[in-house]
Amino acid sequence: MVLKSKTTATILSFLLGGLGAHHFYLENKKRGLLYLAFFWTLIPAVVGFVEFILLVTQSEDDFNLKYNPGEFCEKYRKPHSMPVSRRGKTATTSELNLEEQLLQVH
Repeated sequence: MVLKSKTTATILSFLLGGLGAHHFYLENKKRGLLYLAFFWTLIPAVVGFVEFILLVTQSEDDFNLKYNPGEFCEKYRKPHSMPVSRRGKTATTSELNLEEQLLQVH
């Protein structure tokens, strides 16, 4: 999977937004074809400029979450940690439940 760049998408939306180039880049092919089919009406140019402003104001994390979801999750995944019992060794779920029950009783 190729990572999408927010900078590249922003530049494409500014320069070629009326032709839908940024949508082709972001793999929104249907929307890109729609922009290409109606570019002569100048409506896609106006919408492309609005999308340029939205891309400029969008945070890098929001962009990655929307267009690079797999890589975004890998980058920010927290390491899995094993639960530790009060005795300092790795505990099973049943041991942790038993300890919680004992603590609630006392």
